[in-house]
Amino acid sequence: MMEIQEKANKYASEKTNEVMIQAIAQAYRDGYQDGYKDCEKEIPLEVQKDKTEFVDLGLPSGTLWAADYEKEDDQIKYLPYDKASTLRIPTEEQWKELLEMCKWEPHYGTHRCDCIGPNGNFISFNATGFLTSNVKKASNEIYFWIIDKDDNIDKKAIYMYYSYSSYGGGNETRKICKEFSGYNLPVRLVRK
Repeated sequence: MMEIQEKANKYASEKTNEVMIQAIAQAYRDGYQDGYKDCEKEIPLEVQKDKTEFVDLGLPSGTLWAADYEKEDDQIKYLPYDKASTLRIPTEEQWKELLEMCKWEPHYGTHRCDCIGPNGNFISFNATGFLTSNVKKASNEIYFWIIDKDDNIDKKAIYMYYSYSSYGGGNETRKICKEFSGYNLPVRLVRK
């Protein structure tokens, strides 16, 4: 009788190990596939190293815009186009949607503009200027890179300027311009 019990214990031990190995292997496969699918969509906000905050402005495309410029040690990060283009910077279409679908409220004295989405949420664009060989230029103007697929040395950027004159009231400019790709401009990210 003892021999039967020993055989039963051995059999149970082998079967338990097989079931455990199969369950752990399946959990690994499922986790790997889920992780791969998440990366295909986008890295979720909570996993991002820099913790960029995105704002849903209620745009028809579902595009979310970063609440602020990319920063490093609480300072705006200025990058040349080749480095900025490796990040999720906006396309021209995303910029045009923002321009057309949102209400723009400039604050002339502060060189800032609020962009209010159809759902009432907003983001602010502060004057940043840009850097040429570490010299800040146009510090009361707003700049940031957008995607440019052309092979030109000059790349697309957003340029905004707000001024107030006692003679003619407010002057507002929001447009796409071309800047030398080696200049360092701020970066504003988007995601879907």
